[in-house]
Amino acid sequence: LPLDITKGQLAALLGTIPATLSRALYKLSQDGVITTEGNVIYVRDRAALERLAQ
Repeated sequence: LPLDITKGQLAALLGTIPATLSRALYKLSQDGVITTEGNVIYVRDRAALERLAQ
């Protein structure tokens, strides 16, 4: 999932602030749900991500 927007812009779209978004992405990464490389987010465990979204 390549992102053509900044973390600040993404955070605003999600109704949060960049620091909160960064912490959430870090937690998802630590839990093995996603990995990030530059401006790309890779979903590694879609089922877990869907469970968290409910």
